[in-house]
Amino acid sequence: MLWFVIIGIMAGCLVGNVMKDGEVGLIGDLAAGVTGGFTGAYLFKFFGVAAYGTIGEVTMVTMGAIVLLFIARLFQKLPLQTRFDEMRTEIVNAERRLYGRACTGNKCDE
Repeated sequence: MLWFVIIGIMAGCLVGNVMKDGEVGLIGDLAAGVTGGFTGAYLFKFFGVAAYGTIGEVTMVTMGAIVLLFIARLFQKLPLQTRFDEMRTEIVNAERRLYGRACTGNKCDE
């Protein structure tokens, strides 16, 4: 179990550097590594590839995390997310107008 966590952290750090995700901390690296481990194991099994040794395991977990983060970024760029952001801005502006603050665009007077 400890070895799985260590490999997850190592792979998470590698993915953070490769994908330019920025610093998400030890817990974020571990989460990316663990989820990448499951994704990588599934993908390697699907394609009939075996990972042996520490370097093979780290490679598998890193590749899985890269694929997972790539898919997550695709969902972040959907037009639906932009629409939710616009709706949130409209609601905030409506609340500010309701409570007597003048709003223009995203800026309101206090």
